[in-house]
Amino acid sequence: MTAIQHTPTLQYTKQALNQQHNVDNNNYACSRSHWRHRKARRAPTPPTETTRPSHSTVQATPTRHVNNEISPNDASEEYADFLTVTEAAVLDLSDEELENLCSGCDACVSCLGHNMTFQGVFGKPRRLVTDAAKRMCHAIETNQSKEKDSKIRMVKFILMGSDGVANPNGQDEKRTFGERFLVFLLRYLIPPHRDNETAAAYISGKTDNPNLEWTVIRPTDLIDGSVTKYELLPRPPGSLFGDGVATRSNVAKSMVDMILTQSLWDEWKFKMPVLHDLN
Repeated sequence: MTAIQHTPTLQYTKQALNQQHNVDNNNYACSRSHWRHRKARRAPTPPTETTRPSHSTVQATPTRHVNNEISPNDASEEYADFLTVTEAAVLDLSDEELENLCSGCDACVSCLGHNMTFQGVFGKPRRLVTDAAKRMCHAIETNQSKEKDSKIRMVKFILMGSDGVANPNGQDEKRTFGERFLVFLLRYLIPPHRDNETAAAYISGKTDNPNLEWTVIRPTDLIDGSVTKYELLPRPPGSLFGDGVATRSNVAKSMVDMILTQSLWDEWKFKMPVLHDLN
């Protein structure tokens, strides 16, 4: 699995893997990074359900569901000790380098975001999220084009978005006039918001490749915190202004859950679920 991540989410993704797989979390930090699974050893006792594609040797116990509520579960195999980190600025990587990083991966995750500084918000690159998503998808499809038809790898692509970005399919609840006006201002005054909208529109339009499946996870207001129960909803549950929070840990865990739990992936692929924590 390949993930291009912003530092906080990378940290919480590591923690989510550790919570599922009981692996040491010391000495782990980097800026924009790549991480991937190598083939894992099979556990002596097989898990109850295979949650990876048939070509993969990685398996896991499925996550429990109660009315879309997702609880942490105990995993039967180790994954995080097969983690490798490549530190790089994704837009500075050559096409060949990015293709190599994505090669052999069953899932690719983009958690990039703009730094909340003046330079990060108004400086370059203004299309960081969009360009990274496009380049990662191109790398995936280039690798697939080199495979034989009978052995083309199905790849999951997960983009981290925001509940402030409307689903391009128009199925979100209509916002109030005040909220629509605010989003209009954000779109033209705050480049990262337009970048997130453009990235979501690009990914939602990826319907031409049957071997590339995608989802865009839209967390509510991000906060720091440990992994808890969380909920995935088909659209924002309420107002644009502070309706619910989501810990970065839960965002990371939801991505791990989707990658490892096929039934959960099947429920939310080609959709833009909104994630928020349950009290």
